[in-house]
Amino acid sequence: MGRVVGQELSFTEDSVVIPTIDLEIQLFVGLVMALWSLNRI
Repeated sequence: MGRVVGQELSFTEDSVVIPTIDLEIQLFVGLVMALWSLNRI
């Protein structure tokens, strides 16, 4: 993952970085919620 040519990266950076960070936050929150609910049982 992440093998992109320099010029192409700088062109698509703005449109890729934000959704990637958003997805990572969603995954992290989902993981925390799952662990939290498991610990409550």
